[in-house]
Amino acid sequence: MSNDNVLDTPKRRLCILPKAIDGHHDFDHRAILESWGLELLEDFAGEDNLQYVRLPEGWSFVAVDPDKHFKVIDEKDRERINAFLDDSCPPNSITRLCHRITIQFDHELMVEKNLYVANIYDSEGKLLYATNPIVGYEDESEDVNIRAAIKRACDWLKENYPDWRNPAAYWED
Repeated sequence: MSNDNVLDTPKRRLCILPKAIDGHHDFDHRAILESWGLELLEDFAGEDNLQYVRLPEGWSFVAVDPDKHFKVIDEKDRERINAFLDDSCPPNSITRLCHRITIQFDHELMVEKNLYVANIYDSEGKLLYATNPIVGYEDESEDVNIRAAIKRACDWLKENYPDWRNPAAYWED
């Protein structure tokens, strides 16, 4: 596919994305793409798993690793979509919708201070919440402490952003 993934258009608004969408099966991912203003067009060169997509005004298609990994950025410079293309096996190509709010476990704090903390960020990298640290002890499993920190973060999200698992939620906030 090389540089064929983005057609030479003035604003790089016509691109090719995999039809296969990775993510939570409780959501209609195609409906989410359309609600964001993406136009899902015809298949690409007879490939069942690839299709042309027109992006909304102000959005762009950016190569992270040319020919393999691309992302779609919205008009506010927020990453909305990750696309992974596999030329050798197009059925392995996949699109992932990004969430506005995410949990990230702080591995550095765990390694350096034996503290287990999960951080919640918005898509612009702003820290929204950090869980209270869990002190790791030798007789406790690292995995148990990581899960406990992430559970604390999930509990906070359920209370403050109940629809956080939905990739369509909270982008207009």
